Amino acid sequence: MNKANQDVTVKVRDRITFDSDEGIQAGYVSDLRRDLGNGELHAWVEVDHQLPGCVRAVPVSDILTSDQVGPPSTFYLGPVCTTFNDFHISIKATANRCKRLFSTLWNHARGWGYTDLENPCTGIKGFSLEKRTVYITDAVFNAVRDCASDTLIDALDLAYLTGQRPADTLKMKASDIANGFLLVDQGKTQKKLRISVTGELATVLGRIVVRKAQHKIENDQLLMNGDGKVFTLPALRSHFDRAKIAAAKQSPELAADIKAFRFYDLRAKAADDTSDNRGDQAASDLLGHDNIKTTQRHYFRRGKIVEPTK
Repeated sequence: MNKANQDVTVKVRDRITFDSDEGIQAGYVSDLRRDLGNGELHAWVEVDHQLPGCVRAVPVSDILTSDQVGPPSTFYLGPVCTTFNDFHISIKATANRCKRLFSTLWNHARGWGYTDLENPCTGIKGFSLEKRTVYITDAVFNAVRDCASDTLIDALDLAYLTGQRPADTLKMKASDIANGFLLVDQGKTQKKLRISVTGELATVLGRIVVRKAQHKIENDQLLMNGDGKVFTLPALRSHFDRAKIAAAKQSPELAADIKAFRFYDLRAKAADDTSDNRGDQAASDLLGHDNIKTTQRHYFRRGKIVEPTK
């Protein structure tokens, strides 16, 4: 449609151009709404070269041109994907996750009848990601642990000794300790484990129980801040980052390895160390894997122990 000297008919999903203080701009209409005060009709426009989801209310009287661009299913792909790639082009893992999410959303949309078009992710290969090979040595672990807060020390010890993911470590509760076991219900796979409360794990849990008794608290979480509140993921990240900075200054010879340390690397360290002590199957069981090959493929980072020729 066209133009300034005639009425412009605007519909949702049309591509329009409009006059603004910044000059002539273009975008896609996501909605049409009337002003609550004077009743004037406005088009809510996703303007080109802006972040997806950010809209601008444009009076219909300021619209210069309006063109229908096709069915709803083809409307947003161009501007959204182009803008997203501009911001995340170097983050391959994020790109893979977003492709999977978008594919799932599209398949749901097909099932709900919003579109009958083929999934645009069909035939698009994800990025090949290199396996993470960082192994956290005892020296690096202890350097960070020595600079950690009491709560972070508990979190580091729990994550390493149980071999669980950060989210599963944070949600462990005192009530999960029963009949000599720490009961774990993994959030990602819903795998249930019973970890024997023995050795160093028993010592750590005993230390945590004593610390909890020093606070007047009602929550059941094992990990808590100094004020008795639940230790959250953002708090864990903050405590961990501060401990790493302090450890790097205190042990400059380990600074590069400390910087490369990620909290989730403790799960791989638990797998490697358990494998060395009790075998691959024990490591796989601790991590909650049904198939030992999953553990070997994704978590072993030091290589198999072998004997020399002679």
